[in-house]
Amino acid sequence: MCQHLTAALLRCAALENRRGTADAADASELARIRAAIQDAIDTAYDVAKGLCPVGMDPDALLNALERLCREVRRRHGRVCRLQGDREVVIRKPEHALLLYQIAREAVTNAVKHAQCEHISIAFKRLDGGLEMQIADDGRGLAAGAAPATGMGLSIMRYRAGLLGGTLQVGAGQTGGLEVTCRAPGLENT
Repeated sequence: MCQHLTAALLRCAALENRRGTADAADASELARIRAAIQDAIDTAYDVAKGLCPVGMDPDALLNALERLCREVRRRHGRVCRLQGDREVVIRKPEHALLLYQIAREAVTNAVKHAQCEHISIAFKRLDGGLEMQIADDGRGLAAGAAPATGMGLSIMRYRAGLLGGTLQVGAGQTGGLEVTCRAPGLENT
């Protein structure tokens, strides 16, 4: 699909070069067509990457989360950083994928709902287990409010359960929101 879209984009470029004295309306429409095709290429690439966002090697989770952070910066202008223990090793690809999906959902929620500027994804080892925390500096929870119980949160909890772990959502220490997944016995598995 991307090859076909790229070919259409190249045809637009050739038409732009040939148009010579075409009026401004035609030039404007051609620019919109090019932009739409480029968006379709970007979307197709994202869909393809989303089919297998985490590779098979032990470093794949951290690499995939770095890509996620770069994408958040590029698309949404938010600062997103991977922090904490960079020596975390997740050997089973299915475990790495579940952790990635939890992080991606939490980051997506922060971008959509938190009105934040900064997002962090941090790892910490816990007595043979692992803690992953996604935090933002957004508006957080209203005083005394319980976290939302939407589909995304339910799915994150389900995935944490598949890891033998738990998921907690609460107010951050300095504001914003924190999503914490604890998975005992997961590190180095």
